[in-house]
Amino acid sequence: MRLDGLAQQAHPDKRPSLLTLSSFGPKDKAKFERLLVEYQADNQLPDLFITRPSTRRLFAFLNKH
Repeated sequence: MRLDGLAQQAHPDKRPSLLTLSSFGPKDKAKFERLLVEYQADNQLPDLFITRPSTRRLFAFLNKH
């Protein structure tokens, strides 16, 4: 799974680096999947996604890798 869909839409200076799930160990992969589901469920309105705690947790987690 590649997480580059948003990268194609974002401004070049703000694009996240490409990431694959193979970058994660088993524990991190499970945590990523849990955070992603939580992110999708919590963010019903796209214009509010950046203010949601789940979004901050997701990006904080991804930023570590």
